[in-house]
Amino acid sequence: MKFGVFSHALGAYAPNRFKQEAEKLGLEADSINYGELDFSVDKKGIEIFLRGQDPLPFFDLAIFRSAGGNAYYVPQRDYLLSDFERKGSVILNKDTYKQWGRLDKLTQSIILQQKNLPFVETKLFPNVERLKQNITFPSVVKVYFGSQGKKVFRVDDWSKVEEILALYPPNTLLIQPMLPPGEDVRVIVLGGKPLGAMKRIAQEGQFLTNYSQGGRVEKLELDEKMIELSVGAAKAFDLEYVGVDLMKDKEGHWRILEVNRACQFEGFEKATGINVPHAVLEYLLKKKTG
Repeated sequence: MKFGVFSHALGAYAPNRFKQEAEKLGLEADSINYGELDFSVDKKGIEIFLRGQDPLPFFDLAIFRSAGGNAYYVPQRDYLLSDFERKGSVILNKDTYKQWGRLDKLTQSIILQQKNLPFVETKLFPNVERLKQNITFPSVVKVYFGSQGKKVFRVDDWSKVEEILALYPPNTLLIQPMLPPGEDVRVIVLGGKPLGAMKRIAQEGQFLTNYSQGGRVEKLELDEKMIELSVGAAKAFDLEYVGVDLMKDKEGHWRILEVNRACQFEGFEKATGINVPHAVLEYLLKKKTG
């Protein structure tokens, strides 16, 4: 049986771990970068070549991770997903990708609001003057396409906003209130059940808690509210596998920060000792074999 994991990040931790664990399970496995795929589309049909040589093989099990922040590889990913599904492949999170080609942070806020789940209030002002009139300080400013804590800023005055505007246009910036800083929670949900949770703690004097940004991680026991919110968020976005980030507001109530449908798990494995790719692959194998 063949397994393939697709991503835009060559040499990244997660794709390599998936390949490693798949081979341990006796699967013929490959980790493929979207940039390694050559497409030929003409009146005779569609051909895809892997690494400039052989035709791309069929995979019985497939995982499509992020196509990259610039979205260059979204059309390739979406075609492969539909083609593999048509041929009978078991694909992780296929329903969410079919509904949302890109699941940006603004869309997440809208869906969470519609599903009556507690989220962080979000505003967007495409005009600089309206942004200046309406923003309060301190606030969090996020580019609504981003991951791993990148393109997320704490702003304490307008001069910091101007620095951000020099890099990103206002129609890409989401404004959110500053929640009590220092720590948050990542819950991984698989198949409608929590796989585990970790607390992420920012370095002293720092704002971001992400492990990839230097945050410290430790295992956390889930309470009923964390389970309710994380499973509810996964269901809202048709996600089989997802990292749900939670944070408490000033009143001590949990809020959903965001969902990550191709979530990283290096810090999670370190904190919890849970073998994430093994669990995901066992889940896919069960779906394939019944």
